[in-house]
Amino acid sequence: MPELPEAEIARRQLQRWLGTTPFREARAIDPAVVRTHLSSKPSDAVADPAGALAPLVGTTPTAFLRHGKRFGLVAGDRAVLVHLGMSGKLVQAAEKPPYARLALVTDGDPVWLVDRRRFGCVAVVPAEEADTVLREGHGPDALDEALSADGLRAVLKGGRAVKVALMDQALLAGIGNIQAAEILFRARVDPRAACKALTDEQVARIAAITPAQLQEVIDGEDAGEIVYVTDGGPNVFAVYGREGEPCPSCATPIETTTQGGRTTYWCPSCQR
Repeated sequence: MPELPEAEIARRQLQRWLGTTPFREARAIDPAVVRTHLSSKPSDAVADPAGALAPLVGTTPTAFLRHGKRFGLVAGDRAVLVHLGMSGKLVQAAEKPPYARLALVTDGDPVWLVDRRRFGCVAVVPAEEADTVLREGHGPDALDEALSADGLRAVLKGGRAVKVALMDQALLAGIGNIQAAEILFRARVDPRAACKALTDEQVARIAAITPAQLQEVIDGEDAGEIVYVTDGGPNVFAVYGREGEPCPSCATPIETTTQGGRTTYWCPSCQR
């Protein structure tokens, strides 16, 4: 599933591919992709997607934004905001690719929103509301507004497992299942540990490692089309997707459990 690194890469792709030339076309191939707000439900589609996108034609992108897993652009008096859902990505190609849901065209090949599972969406909102909509229901950005140890301690509290808390977008925006597993492995923290049981040293390690981990993934993937590990892409991660394989630090087999409906990967020796 796309997380903060993939959203940031997609934001950069929009900026690189669309540039600062006027839109010639903005078209919904799948009408349900244009929704009243950033919702995963096709039932929240706008009644007139063509009408929602029409004001973009002739306007020029002036800003490219991101908060957590959400991103978009401002052009004229409108903003186009995007959530990639479970499998969405951007592709630039002369011909329409399979599962294309939306096309944005300036002076180069079209930029397509491709989404096999249809959970991804776009919302067209007034430009002055873009930042508010991106942040709605979300905590600070896990990269650009990274929390200090004290700030993280303030949100990691109570009896909830630390991995589940890190994935709560209302607390910290952008971390999903993969990055939570990798952050906690690097911090040497058991993902099942209750937030209230974490030591100050553990919280400080998580706070320091979180932005570093996210930035490293962005730096390593920021080229060409995104290929998710769940879709057959290379697994560059230390523990995610490696059940039964030796831990890269101590060779203990990686174990799994289920937390919040998602599979958690961790090393039982390193993460105590």
